[in-house]
Amino acid sequence: KASTVVNFNKKKIHNIYLMKVIYGDYEIQVYGKEDKKDISHNTLHVNEIKKVPGLAGDAIKVVQSLPGVARPMFSSGELIIRGSANSDNKYFMDGVRIPKLYHAYGLLSTYNSELLHSIDFYPGCFNSRFGGAISGIIEVNSRYPKTDRFHYKSDFSSLDASILAEEPINKKLSFATSGRVSYIGPVMEKFTQETD
Repeated sequence: KASTVVNFNKKKIHNIYLMKVIYGDYEIQVYGKEDKKDISHNTLHVNEIKKVPGLAGDAIKVVQSLPGVARPMFSSGELIIRGSANSDNKYFMDGVRIPKLYHAYGLLSTYNSELLHSIDFYPGCFNSRFGGAISGIIEVNSRYPKTDRFHYKSDFSSLDASILAEEPINKKLSFATSGRVSYIGPVMEKFTQETD
């Protein structure tokens, strides 16, 4: 076992190791590094995702094309991973859990693709840090904001509206903000409401 002592005044770190001196007769010690690689894990970077046809500018929709993933029906934004229910999946954005990946009716994702760096897909046998999920994990990773100058982009279509703003604060620090709203749900509700 090892313990670490940190000296903040001199900014030095000292490692103190305790060596074992007593060994049992039937004890074997094996030294090695723990393999943290997930058995089933796919990472899609944004450069690869842009080459996939049929996404209509929404990079998160590539998840629907991955092996072992299916959609239940048109009117649902749920995902079926390896035959399990949508409630058995978990979705994360930069390590923070989000409630769902797609807006109502599943046509558009809840995340603005302009800030996307990569997507991690764990269909099973994932790390315990996710916890509580039975079926699969989808993690969306954001890219770093641009530091050269101010960037702004707005997009309005018949399905949704989105904005993106990026600006450097100094040479090493910058920020980005984005938002996306879908108005498919309210429009479809108007058409599907029963009249008296």
